[in-house]
Amino acid sequence: MVLLMLTGNTNPYNIKSFKVNDKRVTIYFYRSVNSTQNLARIFAEKNYPEYTIIVADEMTRGRGRLNRKWYAGKGGIWFTIILRPKINVEEITFFNILSSLAVAKTIENICGIKPCIKWPNDVLLDNKKVCGILIESSIKENMVRYLLIGIGINLENKLNEEIRETAITLREKGCIASREKILIYLISIFEKLYSFFEKNKKSYILENWKSFSYTLNKKVRVFLNNGEIIEGKAIAIDINGALKIREKNGNIYTVTYEEVYHVR
Repeated sequence: MVLLMLTGNTNPYNIKSFKVNDKRVTIYFYRSVNSTQNLARIFAEKNYPEYTIIVADEMTRGRGRLNRKWYAGKGGIWFTIILRPKINVEEITFFNILSSLAVAKTIENICGIKPCIKWPNDVLLDNKKVCGILIESSIKENMVRYLLIGIGINLENKLNEEIRETAITLREKGCIASREKILIYLISIFEKLYSFFEKNKKSYILENWKSFSYTLNKKVRVFLNNGEIIEGKAIAIDINGALKIREKNGNIYTVTYEEVYHVR
């Protein structure tokens, strides 16, 4: 009954299962869900394995970071990957780096366009958002039970007027690749990067991420939950994916999740 309320349909219209390297990937395709994150959480709680992926043609209640509304109409690429990494909570931030790098490399290799990444995980083209990523988790005793990697890519979906000036689609940049081609390639790149992570090669991932960075060496401003404002230069990304900001007085502040604004 819960599944019915979440999806509007208890059954996916297609299921694809295949191997990427040594990992079994199973993709469940739905016409419409309120959120792929919500449905993926149900699957995760039912102990569906790692690399179970929920894809939707549209989402009626999509959400982004900081609980912002995410417009996810037909024509976009909307999906959530279930992961079960053996990590503690401090390492969750790194999956923003890993996921956004997978998207950026996919766009570069499939569409022939090099995007940039605004920390922690916004993928941009022409300084407009083409992809957003939402990472949610289940924690027990400071250890991660599972991660939900939600990825939304504007492919050929109609952009809502509210975001028309700040968002862009891949079609607008001349990318003619299909949803399926982009999705399968992205999963392959993601798995490769994840295997590096499992082999403790985070520095390799970080160095690749830096080549797409829109944030490093820029002046930024951060609004903290307590009302305090931090302003300074983004100088580094630490091994867990947190952003290091040097204030004018020389103090170094570490940002793990807060929203970062670029200051001109």
